[in-house]
Amino acid sequence: MIIDIQKLQLDFFSRGGEITTPLSHKMRGLMIRLRFFFNIVMRKPRLGIRLLVSVAKSKLLRSSDAAFRTVTLSVDYKCNFACQHCNVSQMLRFDALRLSVDDYQRINHDFEHHGVLGYTLTGGEPLIFDKLFNLIKVLKPKNKLLLIQTNGAVLDLVLAKRLYENGVDGVAVSIDSMHASQKGGNGLIDFSWYDNLLAIATLSRLQIQLLYVVDDESIQNGEFNQVINYCFRKKVMLLFNLPIPLGGWQNCQSLLITPANSKFIRALEKNTPYAKTDHQSNIKACGCPAFKEKIYVTPYGDVLGCTFLQFSIGNLREERFADIMKQTKKLAYFSEYLPVYPPAEDRSFINRYLTQLNCQDILPMTLEVGEQISEGLKRNINVACPLCGSTRNTVLYEHPCDYDGGVDHRYDYNQCLDCQAIFLNPLPCNHDEIAKLYPTDYYTIDKTSKRRLINSILWRLYTKLESRKIKEICHGRRKILDIGCGDGQFLEQLQKFRPDLELSGVDIDLPDTIKDKEGIKFLSGDLLDVALAENSFDAVNMGNFIEHIHNPRAIVARAYQLLNEHGVLVGETPNTASLGHRFWKRLWGPLHTPRHLIIYNKKNFTDLLLNAGFKKIVISGSWRPSGWAKSMKNAFVARGYMKPSDHRSKIYPLFLALSLPFVLIEKLLQSSSTITFKAYKQDDIL
Repeated sequence: MIIDIQKLQLDFFSRGGEITTPLSHKMRGLMIRLRFFFNIVMRKPRLGIRLLVSVAKSKLLRSSDAAFRTVTLSVDYKCNFACQHCNVSQMLRFDALRLSVDDYQRINHDFEHHGVLGYTLTGGEPLIFDKLFNLIKVLKPKNKLLLIQTNGAVLDLVLAKRLYENGVDGVAVSIDSMHASQKGGNGLIDFSWYDNLLAIATLSRLQIQLLYVVDDESIQNGEFNQVINYCFRKKVMLLFNLPIPLGGWQNCQSLLITPANSKFIRALEKNTPYAKTDHQSNIKACGCPAFKEKIYVTPYGDVLGCTFLQFSIGNLREERFADIMKQTKKLAYFSEYLPVYPPAEDRSFINRYLTQLNCQDILPMTLEVGEQISEGLKRNINVACPLCGSTRNTVLYEHPCDYDGGVDHRYDYNQCLDCQAIFLNPLPCNHDEIAKLYPTDYYTIDKTSKRRLINSILWRLYTKLESRKIKEICHGRRKILDIGCGDGQFLEQLQKFRPDLELSGVDIDLPDTIKDKEGIKFLSGDLLDVALAENSFDAVNMGNFIEHIHNPRAIVARAYQLLNEHGVLVGETPNTASLGHRFWKRLWGPLHTPRHLIIYNKKNFTDLLLNAGFKKIVISGSWRPSGWAKSMKNAFVARGYMKPSDHRSKIYPLFLALSLPFVLIEKLLQSSSTITFKAYKQDDIL
């Protein structure tokens, strides 16, 4: 059963980021993948045992060292092809000393001590390397996976049998393109070329997988569809890469895959187990494996993250591998499994690094360049705290995930060393940037969906939790403003409680369905810009709003102006000093990465209100169980038991129920996950 890439792409965008493929296709794809590794493990049972141990240490014991798996050795940059996308010409160094066979023997001993599971030999073209079989021998492939990446031009049955007899497990043959001009060979390249190679691999008992560079054009013109279905029919593993603006494609950013198609490919991987990228082929976690599970070694001994991350962290001719790996700690940008492939998808990385290279530059660059990249793109320390203005801050959480899904851009959470506020870094500061962080149905309760029972329960729970606040706001007051009103649910509850109230709501992105009704007026825009009379409101509500904005001092000052002399500002916001935050850390639900821009504790939030002019501040905790429930959900998502978008799944009410004892403990310890506040313009109000 073949698949239609164009149809899947259409379904992907129409379904909001989901792909559905027949179960039979997934199962057969999984069998292709398992057969590839089963045939290797049956031949090398010790490799299978080592692989299982590594998986157990990485997954169960959470060991960071156990995940290291693959070394790609570029044995020679000579090649019989001249593919457009290849950057080997920039890596040739005629004055540099090459690694000898003895060097490889010593290096292999270091790698074995570090737990390497396998090697991939590449080039150039490794099959024309004159010392290939000497190198294979010193690598001791008896208990290691050994693959050779080749263009297949010189691979015949005699050579294939010799490779198998010497311990090579398989070959990865580069398709790259069905166009001979791009592949760099002579004559027409079509599937008959690969049919012949598949026959050779079968007869020699070598395992085979195909390599392919997928871009926007190949998706649209059907070539990618042909390749992926060819592999499915032939029961062959497919490893596809994304175009990199290096080599013959130097600075050609027009070739880069669009962010939309990048998301589509990530989704496609999950539904085609036989077609993967390195992101999906890791042991410990999904993401870029560079410097964590995989490294690349040049013929001159330079150690890189991969062939396209062109800065060296050391040289194996001069240093021991264990000492070189310590240098990776300086590369903060690569400390975690990035959801994007930096040289192909991270526009900031490409603009700051790759576009500054000239075609004449000799690669790789030094570790210092890598440190500059890492610091410039990732840490961004010493930025000004948006709450107090201090530049004394540190990275608290590096690249916390968006457990609700939808945002691929990676942020840090920095913590100010003076006021202790936690803020997103880099901090989005305009409406367009912030709007991209939110789904269209953000925090609405759809009572008509297939999950209407669950949504109804959530709605009733929401109403009960809000009833106390409603009574407090309405007592003795008539004109009320709700800032960040969303779809107006809270204002509707106020009106039901007191039909005589004069209610107004402000939101920068009001839904199109929201219209003024009797007793309720809606205003669209930034609070700082909308036309509202000063001293005109008895109460202003900021229910879970202040943490979503980048300019809290200006917003609180504006709220102070809008209140009359007896007015009160009420609301809720997450509490970083809570028991829940100390327990869950980066999995803490109220982080809500990256939609919560600044998160407060009781002290710095009180100071914010006092500096705005409020005279009397009353701070208390909340009985809301959602903080712990979302934290539990995040833990399930982090371990792959739930999809990031399943924040309203059928299991969520169970999380709410399990959270109740912890919410009680927080309340007793006065360490609730939510700050409930009332700020009065006068200090003599009871």
